[in-house]
Amino acid sequence: MGTMTGVSIPHISANQIANCRLPLPPLDEQQRIAAYLDEKCARIDALLAEKDELLGKLAEYRKSLIFECVTGKREVAA
Repeated sequence: MGTMTGVSIPHISANQIANCRLPLPPLDEQQRIAAYLDEKCARIDALLAEKDELLGKLAEYRKSLIFECVTGKREVAA
């Protein structure tokens, strides 16, 4: 990725941005935050995978149900 120069806000200079101080928590706290977020993201990924699996099973069931209705193996109430 190339180096960007200049700023898009005319009244703020690149030097002002370079000298801007950002408060950071201590390293151990940063690591705890990262571990917490990793854990939560892993849980979200697992839930998404579970939901995808359930959606796949529902799609299979739907196809099977349609097939049974079309072939007369299952009666459809009028």
